[in-house]
Amino acid sequence: MWEKNLEIMPRKKLKSYTSSKAEPLVSLREQAPVSDKARAAIARATESFFHDSSESNDKFEASLSRMETILSRFQEALSLPHNETDRDSSILRFELSAELVWKTLKAYLKEKKAVEVSSPMDAVREAFKQGLISDEPFWTSTVKLRNQVVHTYREDLAEEIYAALPRILSLYKNLLETLKRKVNE
Repeated sequence: MWEKNLEIMPRKKLKSYTSSKAEPLVSLREQAPVSDKARAAIARATESFFHDSSESNDKFEASLSRMETILSRFQEALSLPHNETDRDSSILRFELSAELVWKTLKAYLKEKKAVEVSSPMDAVREAFKQGLISDEPFWTSTVKLRNQVVHTYREDLAEEIYAALPRILSLYKNLLETLKRKVNE
C-alpha cells in the first residue's frame, strides 16, 4: 500500500520517506498487527472521541467527559501484557489521548479564559502559563513524541514511546483532575 503512495511522488521527495538504509518508513497504522480485541477497543475509543453524545453546547465539558473515557481506555491498554500487538495498541491509545487532551485544553482556554490556541504546542505553553500543568519540558516532549508516532514507524521508537506511556498517562490524568476542579470553581 505505501509503495503505491511513493510511486506517485516526485523522485526528489522520495528520499525523505525512506531511512538511511533505504528501507521504507510506514505509519504505525499501516504496519502494526492489531488483535481483534484491540481493534474493537480502538473502534470504541474512536467512536467516543469523534462523536459527542451529550446534548451540552459547552464544548469544554463535553471534551472533558470524552477525555475521562479515553484515558480510562488508555489505562486499559497499558495494563495488557507487554507484547508487540498490545504495545502498538497502547501507542494508538496514546495518539487518541494526545489529540483529545490538546483539544480539551483548547476548549477550556477558549471558553473559560478567552484565549485562542491553534496547535498542541500552543495549548501546552498556555496551559503552563495558566498553571494547569507543570513540567512544561516533558509536556513539550510529549507533543513532539506524538508527532513522531503519527508520521513514522520504527521499532526502536515504538519501544521508547511505550516506556514513556505510564508517565504520560499520569500527566494526562493529573490534567483531567485539575480541569474537573476548575469546572467546579
